[in-house]
Amino acid sequence: MPGQTEGTVKQKTAARKERELKLAFNDLLYQDALLHVSDSDSSMDYGTDSEFGTESDYSDSNDDDDDGDDDDDDNTLLQLLLKEEKLLRDWLVHHENHVKMKRLNKRISQSTRRRRSFHEYFDNLPDGTPRFTKRQMRNLFRFETIEEIDEIIGVLDLPEYFHTRHRCKFTGKEAFLLLLTTLARERRTLEDLVNDGFTFGSHSAGSEIINYINRWVYYKWAQPLLSMELKAWVGSVERFRRAIRARIDTIRNWRPEHFLPDLGRDTCFHIDGTVYKILRPTHDTESFYNGRYKQQQIVYLAIIAPNGLCVRFGGCFTGRTHDSNAYGQEDIAWEMERLNAKYKELYGDEDSRFVIYGDSAYRKSATLEKPLYSRAGLTDAEYRHNHMMSKLRVDVERYFGLAKNQFKYAASGCIKIEQSPYRNGDDTKVFDMRVWNSFLMQNFMTCMRHNGISQSNDCAPPDLKTYVGMRNDYYHENE
Repeated sequence: MPGQTEGTVKQKTAARKERELKLAFNDLLYQDALLHVSDSDSSMDYGTDSEFGTESDYSDSNDDDDDGDDDDDDNTLLQLLLKEEKLLRDWLVHHENHVKMKRLNKRISQSTRRRRSFHEYFDNLPDGTPRFTKRQMRNLFRFETIEEIDEIIGVLDLPEYFHTRHRCKFTGKEAFLLLLTTLARERRTLEDLVNDGFTFGSHSAGSEIINYINRWVYYKWAQPLLSMELKAWVGSVERFRRAIRARIDTIRNWRPEHFLPDLGRDTCFHIDGTVYKILRPTHDTESFYNGRYKQQQIVYLAIIAPNGLCVRFGGCFTGRTHDSNAYGQEDIAWEMERLNAKYKELYGDEDSRFVIYGDSAYRKSATLEKPLYSRAGLTDAEYRHNHMMSKLRVDVERYFGLAKNQFKYAASGCIKIEQSPYRNGDDTKVFDMRVWNSFLMQNFMTCMRHNGISQSNDCAPPDLKTYVGMRNDYYHENE
């Protein structure tokens, strides 16, 4: 029409479509109400003045009915009105979400259009100058330079492309950047990612590619590397023991007569459990309730080496699972026996013995040591021994702090275990994969930049290529 701008026409068209949609919805309510009335014993007619119907629209077809029939009619009317109100409210919520989705999709180029590759957006300029500062890169990906990320991508042997069901193609680098940024921050939405410079073929394609790369990294690298038996570290276990002995000697040298001489010198690993807060599930709530922290949680078990790496990871367990029970379920004692047997077989040292040191939650055994305890009370030497070993065992707590602070997705407390489904016949839920991937990324970061644990123990971790190559060496040996 003359005098109307293009924006005015679009607004009127949208308003007209919304009116038509509401009329169609009201007609469905009307048909549903007629169906329920026809099935009831009372006979009522709907008026034609209103699409929803009011009390004046309903009339009794038989004026001679008794008071009991009138009460039944009133109850039926009330139920119908309540049902109509609930359906209308559900429709309004659905319509509001639909409008939000349309607004977001306007900012995300659709799958039928050409999608801009965003990995070049984070690459260095042609002259080699970084586009982002180290601080900006740490906030986005937890790594300081794009060269570090390129090194990880080259070692992990990522596929060249990932294809989604909605005809969107992502490069391996784009998918890995998405994985890092979703693990690095808590409660990341697709709109947040768009604001940071990421692009997707469609709203659903963004969710798909994040789930694809999360699943790929877990099954290809995180689960094999972090669940290897401890005997895979048989070549480094003597170096671990020497590093811990050096720290023990440093503490004892100032007053050797006040310490027990032989305890703790065979320790090569430290073990402890860590918890993650979850949203309260609707089913089986008691099994996830942790009485110590008074909230629903899941539990993981980790073994940390003096070089600052997590050499063994287990879980997840329900919040009521005690650390000693998790230790038994993971068969750590059996793995330590296999490690000692493998060391004796390779090096012929029958007198060597390696043990793990844990806190007082674990049971003492031939392969695990814990703080000394006596009902009659500890001597001064025993007390100093416990204090000294606690200073060493704190390395495992420091590792948990690094992993949770660097990759805050799992530590945000927003894990919904019931809304995290099993996909493609997987035996692990999505949230569990992300926790494992977080610990794997922390290990990668330690290999590239030594953390405080390796520096305090003066025990350098392997380089990234050597660490990743342990997966192939271990599984090739055990085929």
